[in-house]
Amino acid sequence: MWEMNRPLVTPIETADEDAPSVPAGPTVIIVFNERTGPSQVAEIIAAKHSFTETEMWETEDETGRSAWLLAVTCETATADQLFDLIGSRLPDYIQARRFPPSRLPEVRRTGTRVDAG
Repeated sequence: MWEMNRPLVTPIETADEDAPSVPAGPTVIIVFNERTGPSQVAEIIAAKHSFTETEMWETEDETGRSAWLLAVTCETATADQLFDLIGSRLPDYIQARRFPPSRLPEVRRTGTRVDAG
């Protein structure tokens, strides 16, 4: 029997009727210690949520080590829901943690954009 992974109706939570329909910035930004982390998490999120956009960047973390960043804009989930979705689905050697949204413009200016493929 065929099983559907995504519901046909996607609930969208809005707190204010006058709120813009498109989010002003990414829903969540996650930094990884491993190059494959962003693409793996992007696939996990895409399997469960529609209306998502992702950006992947090669950059440095706060201590100057190489890091890879995933910025996710999702209209159907909150930052907490997306981060919880990752759970323990990544291998132990990949560490994922939240990245401050205020630092994204600096990453965009100094980092290198990475293709999803």
